[in-house]
Amino acid sequence: MDKVLITGGSGYLALHTIGKFLKNGFAVRTSLRSMDRVDEVRNTINDEKLQENLEFCKLDLMEDEGWDAAVKGCDYVIHMASPVIFKNLPNESTVIDPAKDGLLRAIKQSVKHKVKRFVMTSSVAAIYSDDKNQKEVYDHNDWVDLSDESLSAYSKSKTMAEMALWEYINSLEGDDKIEACAINPAIVVGRSLSDDMGKSNIVVKRMLDRSLPFNAKINVGIVDVDDVAEMHFRAATYPNVDGKRFLLSERSVWLSDISDILIKNGFTKALNRVAPNFLIKFFAFFDPQVKMLVSSLGKYKTFDCSVTKETLKWEPTNIERAVVEAAKQYQELELI
Repeated sequence: MDKVLITGGSGYLALHTIGKFLKNGFAVRTSLRSMDRVDEVRNTINDEKLQENLEFCKLDLMEDEGWDAAVKGCDYVIHMASPVIFKNLPNESTVIDPAKDGLLRAIKQSVKHKVKRFVMTSSVAAIYSDDKNQKEVYDHNDWVDLSDESLSAYSKSKTMAEMALWEYINSLEGDDKIEACAINPAIVVGRSLSDDMGKSNIVVKRMLDRSLPFNAKINVGIVDVDDVAEMHFRAATYPNVDGKRFLLSERSVWLSDISDILIKNGFTKALNRVAPNFLIKFFAFFDPQVKMLVSSLGKYKTFDCSVTKETLKWEPTNIERAVVEAAKQYQELELI
């Protein structure tokens, strides 16, 4: 039985990915920062026989301890662990350093132990920046410009970590080389397997609880969490993936489109007001979080996922079901 290490096992996306590998006959070792969350992760697997193939280890992105033992004996590594913080911080290194240093710890041990393939969870945040958005269509060849002063710490962390991956992989020669690829999803939505709804589902929550007084005219890519987990599995097991970046976006939507989906499916109190751009810019003078939105106002973009569709045989799930399932779970958990 092949074994895979999946880092960051308590994460929203990681829980789905763990289930994918177990159901496809893999043994899974997953890492946690705190072993207090073992039961939380284990309880997401309903089949006791599958639970027998799940083991845990403790890892910290900023510490060397444990990485060698975690990777040893694994055939594949899926590196998902990384800080997910969307607000600007006074000290960006608290986000950037764990993302980059953790990636390097994971890839170096993967090379040492000659894993069959290394898959990194990156993001479209490493592909584009709205402040310098000169295109409507982005593809796997595009990269964020790190000189862009408007970049969030999260965008920088994802970009620098993925760049570190490719720089390290390209420095290897001969027998030291291993296969590697990256997954670059847009905003990931859908039902969580635990009570932790993850950070990306917040876009749905804010439509439901009206924590913002109005929608801004902002366009985003969006993708079903189950699709993203499946593409991680295929990236590890399908042929011809080495050296590739796989974009994942079912479609691009305006924030108001998400509201429309919710209202159409019975969530009639979902936020449906769209503020004019000048009003958003006015509020930006007083609210740092609103200021982060200004560069995105009115800019349409979409993502060319043809490489993903061709190589991983991806047929995207219609995103409407994922949005509705996330909304239903927020209701069940009484979070709205």
